[in-house]
This record gives sequence, C-alpha cells and structure tokens, in this order.
Amino acid sequence: MSSQNSQRGRPAISDDGSIIEAVTNVLWKSGFSGTSISDLSQASGTSRASLYKLYGDKYALLAAALDCYAARFDARVSGTLRETTDPGDAVETTLRASADRLADPSAPNGCLRCRATLELKGQSPVVDAAIDRANKAFEANMLRLLTADGGARATDASMARTLTAIVNGLVIMAEAGASREALQDIVSGAITEVRSRLK
Repeated sequence: MSSQNSQRGRPAISDDGSIIEAVTNVLWKSGFSGTSISDLSQASGTSRASLYKLYGDKYALLAAALDCYAARFDARVSGTLRETTDPGDAVETTLRASADRLADPSAPNGCLRCRATLELKGQSPVVDAAIDRANKAFEANMLRLLTADGGARATDASMARTLTAIVNGLVIMAEAGASREALQDIVSGAITEVRSRLK
C-alpha cells in the first residue's frame, strides 16, 4: 500500500468544525441519553477512536456541542445586529425567529441548551461548566440585542434575564405541543413590554 493510501485510511485527528457541527445536530435531535458514540461517529464520518482522541468521553462531546450551539446563536444575533440598531426590532426579529423554529416540525425538537440544563446538570463537571457558559452566553446575547443602539438603561440587565426566561418557557411550551400562533402570541407580549421599557 502506498504512503498516500495509508494516510488516506487513517482517522483524522483534527476538527475544522464540521465534526462538532454534526455531533451537535445529533445530540440536539436525539438527546444525550438517546445518542450513542456510534451514532456520533456515523453522523460525523469520524471513527469512534478519533472522536475520543479529539474530545474525550461522551460528556466532553456534549460540552463541546453546547459551546458550538451557543456559538450558532451568537452568530444569529450578530447577523441581526448587522441589520438593525433598533433594540426593539432586534429583539423582535430574534424572538419571532426562535418561535418559528420551535414550532417547525422539520426542525429538531426544543433547545439543546435547555435540555442539557434540565436533564444533565450535576452529572459531570465538564458539562456543568458548558451549561453555565451556554446560559450566560444566551443572556449576554439578549443584552446585546437590548443595547443594539449603543444605549445603556438601568432595566437592560433585568430585561435580558426576563427574555431568557421567556425563551426558556417557549421551549417547554413547544415541547408540550403549543402551536406557532400560541408561541408568537407570547412573543408579541414580550415585545410590547420591551418596547415600553425602551422608551
């Protein structure tokens, strides 16, 4: 066998981002307990041995997936902020998109961040740290939206926490079967409150 063929047959021990993206999608869709290392290996096109070398155990893979998931939302918020500097519009765009996704039957159910918080908090230090990072990052992104105009209001931090709680509630409602209309109705109420505080 030539050197080239030999190298081609070796599992890659690096990740350009595509491996953890695939891992994140599977864990989001199937949940931690419903996913095996073999599932993650198949979805990512990476051998089990390579996954272990890259990330360690299954808990470490989940932690990396939570970081990836949080980065996706961060990118969404950054995209919204490139489109508008109006805090109310920025919040509305983000929350309505979240409600639409949660109600979309073709999208993975719920939210990886929320699911991990509810089901896995306390089971692994590495996962606990990733959950804390993801939750803090989400709230920080709510604050970024509220300060899209460069302003700083005394109520911004508490409103960011409120918006985080509202989105978490939307996730639970969607998992329980709430309709798109019901989710968007809650978003409408939240937007009314946000705009009233921004005046």
